[in-house]
Amino acid sequence: MDSGEETRYGVSIRPRTEVEAFVIGLEEFAGRRLRYRTEIGELMELAWTSGRQQVFADVAFFAKFMTKAMSVMGRIGREAEGYDKVANEFRDTSEKVLTLLRTLVKDTDEEVKQRFLQQFLAPQPETLPRLFALLAELAWVKNWQVDGKLLPWEKQ
Repeated sequence: MDSGEETRYGVSIRPRTEVEAFVIGLEEFAGRRLRYRTEIGELMELAWTSGRQQVFADVAFFAKFMTKAMSVMGRIGREAEGYDKVANEFRDTSEKVLTLLRTLVKDTDEEVKQRFLQQFLAPQPETLPRLFALLAELAWVKNWQVDGKLLPWEKQ
């Protein structure tokens, strides 16, 4: 897979254009406008241009797992058999996702990196709802793939 490094005036064109089209298609697929459409697009573009497409794919996979796990934990309640096992997996996966997201944004410009860190990755209670909302939307990327659709960098 190529990195998609077509540039004009020093700015990568192909990934941005194809990612924007993908996000529009993802919203149609999800049947709703995504709250974090810009951030999803930025993460995809960062993954594509840095050669970290697998990191993005892993985030989408874990996002789907975490979204399902949150639903199961809410449905069965803390006292149910198996809750602790799901909760432990959820915690472990959360740590993986945070590491993967930090990996995606680590080499970008400082403004984007700080925005992601402050909005989603800071160890503060107010970031958790935003992080979980972003992950719920990233789960749609995995649903897209499960449906047999390609990510922008997979189209050659």
